[in-house]
Amino acid sequence: MALMQRYIVINKQKNIINGEKREMVLLRGKPCSYGKCAFCDYHLDNVGHTLEEIILFNRDVLSHVTGEFGVLEVINSGSIFEIPEESLNEIFEICKKKKIHKIYFEAFITYKEQLEKIKEKFSEISTKVKFRLGVESFSENFRINVLRKGILNTDILAYASQYESACLLVGVEGQTREMVISDIEEAKKHFNKITLNVFSANTTEIKENRALKEWFYAYSKELRGEKQIEVFLDNDIF
Repeated sequence: MALMQRYIVINKQKNIINGEKREMVLLRGKPCSYGKCAFCDYHLDNVGHTLEEIILFNRDVLSHVTGEFGVLEVINSGSIFEIPEESLNEIFEICKKKKIHKIYFEAFITYKEQLEKIKEKFSEISTKVKFRLGVESFSENFRINVLRKGILNTDILAYASQYESACLLVGVEGQTREMVISDIEEAKKHFNKITLNVFSANTTEIKENRALKEWFYAYSKELRGEKQIEVFLDNDIF
């Protein structure tokens, strides 16, 4: 894996379209509970570290949070439920101290029954918790058989209301323009927000579709101003 940034500020960056102003941190946790997505090598970030090392590492990353916008997003190469309890408590204290009024976490759909526990914890300090779900595509065949992300469309639609945002992947070999447009339209029906991540070649077997990416770079201009949609043109931002 390439060396990753751990803390960034989303504020008028040229490779992000319609980005909500916020701070973002990439933490470490236990290995991803699913860990089978064919396109993802981020989960390797969580391998080979002791619990003590992870807690100290996360503490250092979190020390950069200023609360400038009152909005924080926490990513951890998996789900929020896989980071240590100590790190979650430190996030809580930072939100309290820095007056962060909204926080985003990622949570795989298998954790759907536990989302309220996190919301209740942060409600004590009036911080609203929003969850993102990695859907990647609404083509069930493509998602399961190519991307190997084992989520059924029926489950996505059944629990969409518990998630603020759907994350979609763009630029993978086998994907078409029609699929991308259809994915966006379908996501808009069921989620308040959509994050489109342009795929970058990594250490996995999944290949990037360069022609599709070039088309999307041009197409993304049409998405400017759509408040429901956020686009990460550079998926190597972390």
